[in-house]
Amino acid sequence: MKQRIRVCDLAHELRISSLDVVQAAHALGINVIRATALLTNGQEYRIREWHANGHVQRRRVQPIIERPAVPPREDEYKFATCTCCDYVFRYKPLQESHQLCAECRLHFEESGESYVRTLQRHEDHVEQSRRKVDEYRESANKLSRERDDAFAKRNKWMAALVEIVVAHGPDEEGDGCACGAPDFPCVTRRHLRHVNKGIYNRCEELEQMNEDEFNRVLYGRDYTFFKDWDDGAA
Repeated sequence: MKQRIRVCDLAHELRISSLDVVQAAHALGINVIRATALLTNGQEYRIREWHANGHVQRRRVQPIIERPAVPPREDEYKFATCTCCDYVFRYKPLQESHQLCAECRLHFEESGESYVRTLQRHEDHVEQSRRKVDEYRESANKLSRERDDAFAKRNKWMAALVEIVVAHGPDEEGDGCACGAPDFPCVTRRHLRHVNKGIYNRCEELEQMNEDEFNRVLYGRDYTFFKDWDDGAA
């Protein structure tokens, strides 16, 4: 369990006076009177929430001006591990607790807590873990589907490229190219070799296959043949 914090240290971190922290504690029903008093994790969390909601900060009276809500910048947040459930959570420094996540705010561990509270806290953690496992599983499945879709689209482009390259093969009736160019390899073949020699070599391998094997690789959803196509760039 994380070391307990003193009133004065919490006040220094929140940039307010120790008296402000003591007064906030009294408003929340927490019995502390000295700046050196130690706060439990739960007490610290409640005071931080009280401060985050604007009950502690001293503000001058100003006319209320409605402004459009501006989403917080990503770099204003940090990550920490909850001392209650051990899950990583995101929090905003100086406004939220870096010890307890939002889901544990009502069942954090207390010194000398009853057996019933301990049991309830663990039951809550079991339910929370099951929910997070479902969330992680759905996220993993979504990423897997997106990956498969991306590979499928990539391989369609590869298949189209191969078909074009094969159409520029050697002319069976002469020394030129099947596309009609007088020389082989033609400009198209030479340009592909210059751009990416690895892809060019793969295309040549496919040209040597029989028709059934060629169709299986290009259109039979067997994409292992293409996995190293990015290697050998000129």
